[in-house]
Amino acid sequence: MNREELLAELNRFYNLELFQVDLYSKQSKTVDDIMLANTLERFAEVEEQHVDNIGNTIKDLGGKPAVITEFLAPIGGKVFGEMSRLPGLATMLKINIWLEDDAMTNYMQLILKVSKDQELAKMLWHNLVDEDSHKTWFSKQLQGITPKSH
Repeated sequence: MNREELLAELNRFYNLELFQVDLYSKQSKTVDDIMLANTLERFAEVEEQHVDNIGNTIKDLGGKPAVITEFLAPIGGKVFGEMSRLPGLATMLKINIWLEDDAMTNYMQLILKVSKDQELAKMLWHNLVDEDSHKTWFSKQLQGITPKSH
C-alpha cells in the first residue's frame, strides 16, 4: 500500500470515527437510562481518542484529515443518532452493534495491509479492541431487553 492509498484509508477511518463520536454523543442525550447514557458518552470519548490518533497519524504522514468530512460526519452522526432512537432501544442497539462490527472488519483489513508498520498496526489494533468492547457491551444490553425464544 503506497502513501496516498494509506492516507485515503486513514481519512476514511477518520471520518467513520467522527461519525461515531457524534452518533454516540447524540444518543447519550436521548436515552432515559442513566447507565446507557453514561456509557454512550464514554464510548463517544473513546471514539474521539480514535479520531485524534488517526488525525495525528495522517499529519505525521504529511497528509491532512479530510476537511469536508469534519463538517459532514458530525451532521450525519447527529441526524443518525436522533433517528436511530425513534424505533426503540433494541433497534438503536442493533444499529450500534452493526456499526461496531463493520468498524472491526475494516480495521482488521487495514491491519493486514500495514502489518509491517508495527506502530501503525498497534494503534489500529488498539482501536479494534475498543470497537470490540463497545460491540460486546451493546450486545449484552440487547440480550437483556430482547425476549428469548424457547
